[in-house]
Amino acid sequence: MATPITEAGAAPVLLDHVVKNREGRGKYAIGSERKASGAIVHVGFKLHTPLSRGGTGKARLVTHKDRPGFLPRPNIGTLVLDSDGEHITYRLEADHSHDGDRFRPTGYMEKVSLRLEGEGEPVSQRWVLKNVTGKDDYVKDALGVLVDEGFVVKETSGSAHRFTSIRPYREATDDYDNTSDGSASRRFAPTPRTSASLRPLL
Repeated sequence: MATPITEAGAAPVLLDHVVKNREGRGKYAIGSERKASGAIVHVGFKLHTPLSRGGTGKARLVTHKDRPGFLPRPNIGTLVLDSDGEHITYRLEADHSHDGDRFRPTGYMEKVSLRLEGEGEPVSQRWVLKNVTGKDDYVKDALGVLVDEGFVVKETSGSAHRFTSIRPYREATDDYDNTSDGSASRRFAPTPRTSASLRPLL
């Protein structure tokens, strides 16, 4: 569908949605796998805080596919939208150890990683919760961060999810380096704020 546009030298951006059911949701959009294979760059949006008039909305941008190889992995950063009731300003915050209000439970991340590294086959989240000691919520958070940061692969088949370690995580060698301005030095600096009228959007 976009081939005539790209052949003309333009870079079209297409929006699509994932399935509503979280349990059956993969990282790609609804429909044929050809959507994924045909895309040059595929960026996922994970809602953190909904935008409201006079409020702030946040969404994490995840790099699912990047054929040219210019985007940071696994996350591009956090898109932040600020509304003053009349206008919207946006900025892109670099990915760092606290993504929005999300805490990285590094101790639990190491425990989960160590347990998965000893398994030769993909395992379920239930298996992880049963075999990693600690509070279930922290174990779930740790597993989610490991997936988002590229230490663990999550495979989805229908409503089933399986997890496999692809590289070890160790708390002692965690390379996040938060600079004084809140950005992560291993990523990139935030983009300038840009204003847009709010009225046509609401």
